[in-house]
Amino acid sequence: MQIIEPSPRERAAGRLAPLHLDAAKRALIEDGLVLLRQIAHHDELDRLGERMAADTRQLLAFVERNGGNPRARGHLQQGPPPTRDFVLPSVAANPIVAQVTDAALGSRPKLTFYNGNTNCPGSSVQGLHMDTGHLFPDWDTPTPAWQIVVNVPPDDCTVQNGAIELWPGTHRVVRHAKPVSPEAEARRRTERPPERGVSEKGDVLLRDGRIWHRGVPNATEKPRQMIALIHSAPWSASNRVAFQTGCDVVLEAGDFDANATYTDQPIDYLFGPSRRLFEARGIDPI
Repeated sequence: MQIIEPSPRERAAGRLAPLHLDAAKRALIEDGLVLLRQIAHHDELDRLGERMAADTRQLLAFVERNGGNPRARGHLQQGPPPTRDFVLPSVAANPIVAQVTDAALGSRPKLTFYNGNTNCPGSSVQGLHMDTGHLFPDWDTPTPAWQIVVNVPPDDCTVQNGAIELWPGTHRVVRHAKPVSPEAEARRRTERPPERGVSEKGDVLLRDGRIWHRGVPNATEKPRQMIALIHSAPWSASNRVAFQTGCDVVLEAGDFDANATYTDQPIDYLFGPSRRLFEARGIDPI
């Protein structure tokens, strides 16, 4: 995986120099992955990490009371609070991230997802999958990227705590958006094996949404949170992302289309994303 280490001057300016920007764009085209070193601020990650850890405890207590996680065992859908106190500039509107996605997707990419996941102790191995389908899955040739997933962990991601398994180059393997079969996985492993998305606190991982990947077990005793945003091509259609009033101060200042709806009403960010899964099992999270 290509690693870009911005200079102190680049970090202070919130802009990569042309050589670094070109390297990041090329990595996304060729491998579908790039890691940007130390561009998220540690003080902001500390605030988010503390709050998300408390939210994880609340989610796990609910799951324990109601008989298990409706998603893959041990992998919780959990994002940061979409509120003014926790929508923070270097995470939600990082200028270097926006610069790279602008170069890869087109001028002023659109924010179309703001959520995340938590890998809990004792978690299972997920099935190999893509987050984003190919625009034309029956073509032989892939299109350029149209969605880039931005992963911002509040703390270190290690092999021990379940750093994501990534399959470089698979964004160019045109296929329908369905689980990757064991046969396809075995063939790809002989061509280019997977790697792990190991990163340090402050690093940000960008990946083409079509990259094959999966969650793997967390062998530690501490849940490991991950914030996930998606930047999409400016021409793509999407619903607006809900944030509380006041978040516009951060989001609208970013060099991207925030694609946001701002509301004074509470947002059920903790249980809302999995509500249909809970309701299908006859569970009301409220």
